[in-house]
Amino acid sequence: MEADSTGIASRAGRTVARVSYTARQISRMGFYIGHRLAIDRAVRRQEATSRAEPTPPPKADGAVPDRAALLKEIRALLQQDLIHSEQGYYPTPRDHDGSLVSLVKRSRLLFKDLPRSTERRLSNHFTEAREEASLDGLPAYYRQNFHFQSGGWLTDDSARLYDMQVEILFSGTANAMRRAGLIPLYHALHGRDQRDLRAADLATGTGSMLQQIGDAFPRLPVTGLDLSLPYLARAEKRSGHRPHRFVLGNAECSPFGSGSLDIVTAVFLFHELPPKVRRTVIADIARILKPGGTFIFVDALQNGDKPGFDGLLSLFPQMFHEPYFDHYRSDDLTSVFADYGLEPIYSETAFLSKVTAYRKA
Repeated sequence: MEADSTGIASRAGRTVARVSYTARQISRMGFYIGHRLAIDRAVRRQEATSRAEPTPPPKADGAVPDRAALLKEIRALLQQDLIHSEQGYYPTPRDHDGSLVSLVKRSRLLFKDLPRSTERRLSNHFTEAREEASLDGLPAYYRQNFHFQSGGWLTDDSARLYDMQVEILFSGTANAMRRAGLIPLYHALHGRDQRDLRAADLATGTGSMLQQIGDAFPRLPVTGLDLSLPYLARAEKRSGHRPHRFVLGNAECSPFGSGSLDIVTAVFLFHELPPKVRRTVIADIARILKPGGTFIFVDALQNGDKPGFDGLLSLFPQMFHEPYFDHYRSDDLTSVFADYGLEPIYSETAFLSKVTAYRKA
């Protein structure tokens, strides 16, 4: 009878966890989709009164999924996210986006800035960051208003808004897409003492992936590397008491010693890099990894990764300032990784992103 009671309690606990997870995700998606709809309305009003030359509507060069197909993919992503947590790859996702007060403040800041970013898009102006004298020393490709966002990657306000902007873009699924990268990380850590390993998260930004790594593997020391001081400051604030360090630096020539790291992660970095720089970063990843070390790559889908989605990928750089995305979506990165001794060991898609892992020979 005791065994039966334990089994019933276990099933009841799982049901409660599933209901809680589903309610949380639906609530988050509603919040971010609501923002997206409000932004679309405000942008249409501004477009109607703007003096800028009207830009031609974006044109897909292939199949574009309809709303039903996108919702099906989102359901599959969230279902897989829940299953992964139930299988013990990581704790049940909480996806805490901050207090209600902080969410309201960010929302107000977002809509206050929206006319500026919209006008920047309408006039196709994306060089404000490049024109700032204080940004001397940063790579030219980095000093842009990516996505037409104010401040590029280099202001406190940009760092405050970034995560909300990304979740709005992906209808509240960005965290779940990042979490898919924890699966190959789990396998890389399995049976090993996390405290004895060394890892780095390249272009850590506001530390979203680093926070998820810390929640799942709290004893793993990880160094977050980024070129933006405001973004690093936000990442450090979010890290709490995790064994993480934060370093200002360039992934093209990172400060890590050759063969010094067991694990390297990079999330949504490669599509933001020019082709030559992409290869320079891969070469440095191969340099800093130990033999047998693992590189975990989470980024946007590429052409052919998911049937019926290539046309959607072609729209992305037309709608946002993503100057290197067109090359990225057709770049044969597996061959490039192989040229530097990194062989694929894992591959999976997660809605509009994909996760691949490579092992250094």
